[in-house]
Amino acid sequence: MDKKIIKNSFMDVELTKLSETSMHLMGESMVDTIYKDTSGNLWIDTWVSNSGNQIPTIFLRKELVDKIIKVYG
Repeated sequence: MDKKIIKNSFMDVELTKLSETSMHLMGESMVDTIYKDTSGNLWIDTWVSNSGNQIPTIFLRKELVDKIIKVYG
């Protein structure tokens, strides 16, 4: 599995790649990559082919993911 490290001034977080999805619409491509940290939290990176700005990483707490699965799973 692919690993990624997020570094900031407080701590380093090691992420493991779980999945990747892609969409292609009218000359634009978008790729979402889902990572999981050691606490079970999810991190989602999005890359868009024609975006000039960096899209911030989305962070989802494990408890929130568990609640979504319980409600919709």
